[in-house]
Amino acid sequence: MGSKVRRPILVGIAAVGALLVWAGSALAAPGPCASALPLSAVSKGQLGTGWTVVDGTDPQSFDAEVLGVAKDLIAPGRDVIIVKISGPTVDAGGGVWAGMSGSPVYIGGDLAGALAYGFSFGATDIAGLTPAEDMLQVNSLRPLPKIPARIHLPRSVVRMVAANINAPLPAVGGSLVRLKLPATISGVAPEHYGRVKKLLKRYKPSLQFVPGAAASFGLGGTVDDLVPGGNFSAALSYGDITVAGVGTTTYVCDGQALAFGHPMTFGGRTQLGAGSADSLTIVPDPLGPYKLANVGSPVGTLDQDRLAGIRAVDGEPPSVPVMTAMTSLDSGRSHVGETDVVLADALPDLAFTHVFSNIDSVFDKIGSGSASYAWTIDGTHEDGTPWELHRANMYVSDFDLSFDSAFELYDELIRIAQYPNEKIDFTSVQATVDLDETVRDYKLEDVLYCRHGSCDDVKSIRAHPGDTLKFRVTLKPSDSSPEQIVNLQLKIPPSARSGATVTMGGGTGCIFIFGECGYDVQEPETFDKLISKLKNQKPNNVLAAQLFTGRTARVRDHVDTLFDQVVSGAVQIPVFFPKQCCPPDVPGSFGDEFFFFRPGAAR
Repeated sequence: MGSKVRRPILVGIAAVGALLVWAGSALAAPGPCASALPLSAVSKGQLGTGWTVVDGTDPQSFDAEVLGVAKDLIAPGRDVIIVKISGPTVDAGGGVWAGMSGSPVYIGGDLAGALAYGFSFGATDIAGLTPAEDMLQVNSLRPLPKIPARIHLPRSVVRMVAANINAPLPAVGGSLVRLKLPATISGVAPEHYGRVKKLLKRYKPSLQFVPGAAASFGLGGTVDDLVPGGNFSAALSYGDITVAGVGTTTYVCDGQALAFGHPMTFGGRTQLGAGSADSLTIVPDPLGPYKLANVGSPVGTLDQDRLAGIRAVDGEPPSVPVMTAMTSLDSGRSHVGETDVVLADALPDLAFTHVFSNIDSVFDKIGSGSASYAWTIDGTHEDGTPWELHRANMYVSDFDLSFDSAFELYDELIRIAQYPNEKIDFTSVQATVDLDETVRDYKLEDVLYCRHGSCDDVKSIRAHPGDTLKFRVTLKPSDSSPEQIVNLQLKIPPSARSGATVTMGGGTGCIFIFGECGYDVQEPETFDKLISKLKNQKPNNVLAAQLFTGRTARVRDHVDTLFDQVVSGAVQIPVFFPKQCCPPDVPGSFGDEFFFFRPGAAR
């Protein structure tokens, strides 16, 4: 078959799953290394048998009748076999359901194809098969342009489907869509589930995310343990946060297995976890029924992710462990957790999810509090030499401590992963976190400008290059203990022009992932300089006073005052020079939302 691409025309991927053999079935389950039926031998009216799992791990059969072959339906040279399926297995979902993707269909003992598509108008017993010939060529396929999830159908195909289901043409609709893949996510509290789905949609928009159980990392067998028609799982991660799509195995032979009949993420050559699953049930859902299953440990590595399907081979997939030790100082509850991230591109998102989900479990609430972190990120340079970033910081939140406190670590992982001047790898992420339900911080209460023996509240300052600016800062402790007074001064360089800007607040306050780093957004020339910059970021228990000048808003003077708790709140004060304009803008020095807060505003 040709490998050039064109607009596909078919239906939704019958995503993740395989069906159990019903008790009393007289048919024998399919075996390994089946012969492929040539597409040229497929014709209208042929009867076949398909296999998938509804419950447990054993394949269950269903009937399939060939309605015809749609030429070039999903791409030039990529045909789809249109079939009508029936039987108790199909009835479990009221038609094609998410989780049937990859279900093998045999005609005369030969593998005709894998169920992979369904029509866009809802639950139906009309489905599309990826031909077996195409699937068996997955190993030699080249990466192809992305295929749209919705494909407009030729009028002839619409008429054929309408005639077979005795429905008017408008009821059939004019397009086929790739069905959503059921993808299980473990370890996430319901209150944060929507946020995690948004994070993970970037890797596969058509995934249908559902709650699931955790699966341990480490080889649990070999690829030959997979069964045609049995469950197949393609995992992005294992452990506390297990994320995996669940579908059906199509073909197994000599240490290789094919599944789904469509892509997982369409990543071409890839490295994901490949394993089986235990199906619990078919869940009815207004958005489409789907298989709910527990993912198993990997039995191999998913190394090909192509238009006609995915391939698994023997061998443990590479992974990056994310390890945390959480302790609640209030309840004494603690947990040591680990998530093994297999999809390298998803490490920042999955590590972030792991951290705040473990906090949710130990903190046992979503709400206000304080946290103290220490973490280490390890990896290797492009030449294989190691690097390490070690940091510690304190955080408070009045709203959602678990989510808010994890952002700095998330930010660093993203900056490292996206560093443009060198390809680096991660080897591990480790963090310890102590949690306290009491918000413990010093709030910026007053910033007064002092001159001529008096200190006043000002919105702007008029000064000259070479002047020394004096301030009195009042910090109010959250525990009602005595206020803290800090006297400090910042000197304007004599060479300064166009004004200056003074900022005061807790720590650096720069959140790169939100594009709020202002002067700090330019990447260092080398990766080692990036690590050094991240190591030297001011912690949140420092009152950081900085004076900026010039169009690029360079820090020309600074004073750091260390405290035993977080300093909350920030202020920015413009300094005008006579007959000059204008003070530099300092976007992101404490996050845009805090720029013009007067002292006392909570950070």
